[in-house]
Amino acid sequence: MIQAVAYWYPHGEDGPGPHNAPNAYEHRPFAGDEDQPQTGRPLLLRGGSPDAPNDYWDHADFIVREIRQRGMYLALLPCWGRAFVNSTFEKSHSTFTEASAREYGRFLGGRYRKEPHLIWVIGGDINPTKGAGDRLAVYRAMAESIGRAATGADLRWNQPNPRWDDVLMTYHPDGDPFSSSSKFFHADPWLDANGIQTWRSVDKVQPAVAHNYSLGNPVKPTLFLEGAYERGRYPEPGGPISELKTRRQAWQAMLSGAAGHTYGASSMWHFQRKPRGNMPADEWKRALDYPAAAQTAGLLGRLLTEQKWWTLVPDQTVLTDGVSQGELIKTAARSADGKNILVYFPDASPAKLKLQTSINPPAAWLRLDDGTRLPAAVTDTGEFRPPTGWLDALLVVGP
Repeated sequence: MIQAVAYWYPHGEDGPGPHNAPNAYEHRPFAGDEDQPQTGRPLLLRGGSPDAPNDYWDHADFIVREIRQRGMYLALLPCWGRAFVNSTFEKSHSTFTEASAREYGRFLGGRYRKEPHLIWVIGGDINPTKGAGDRLAVYRAMAESIGRAATGADLRWNQPNPRWDDVLMTYHPDGDPFSSSSKFFHADPWLDANGIQTWRSVDKVQPAVAHNYSLGNPVKPTLFLEGAYERGRYPEPGGPISELKTRRQAWQAMLSGAAGHTYGASSMWHFQRKPRGNMPADEWKRALDYPAAAQTAGLLGRLLTEQKWWTLVPDQTVLTDGVSQGELIKTAARSADGKNILVYFPDASPAKLKLQTSINPPAAWLRLDDGTRLPAAVTDTGEFRPPTGWLDALLVVGP
């Protein structure tokens, strides 16, 4: 899955602003001038195509198509809400009303209604009550109109309807120190999965996911939508973010009950082109091969699929000693019958486990940077300790 924003507020090396910024082909997304877009009126011109774009949305069609043709999913944010709805970003101002949000949602939902690989992500780095005030109605209007246009059904954001199942929606909150859509939209019928962001707060991953996992009325999955970026530099205690710190977030999220985890690299999200600090020009291209990219998107996915992660139950009571806390908290999950146990060790410190039998069951250590497997055994003190020299590890116990 790739996350992308249809209507982006330039920042990083390209910003801040303007509010109707053109893309690389000098096409603006909306009618209006450079900084005062009419967000209910996408700027459309005749004669273009995804391969020969003559407006902004032709190129958006190209991105949607290319992701689908590569067998991937697209998590599409309609807009960057932090700037365009709640206007908490530097030099930003709100460009959406409830009415224009409905028009824009109708446009997007109708344009991409036949695309089978879309996950809609409402929000955009923001809690909906920050900045410009309570903008819950704007986000709900956008979600409702996308759903109505994509399904052709008379959907309402606050009314259950089986046709809501025809679109998959979540919400991207802010991350300072961390937040979740569950605080605002948990009971809304349009919200299929809660979204979490912890950003630089790498010590908050496990409690944030565990909190959402415990929620009911209704029960919903949780997607970890944004954490600290590999090679990002943040004020302590978050950074700099090594491949180890990047792995920790992913394993702690997934074994705490997340239904998905997002990897990111510091130079990739804004397609860094200019030299920046110790990073040369066009670093985003090299970032595609950063170590933790393969270790999370590849190795983590393969190892968890082997263990049928969707059947696992997060269970910290498996750990009887050595749990630790914060960024170094060990996280555990078990099968429903308790015979299989997975424990993530974020460092080399030992831990004791509560097992169903006094006889050592089969156990293995998995090295999480290269996939090496070694047999595991309880030490003389009744502990499990990762192999010497390993920075972190996954312990798999069970038949």
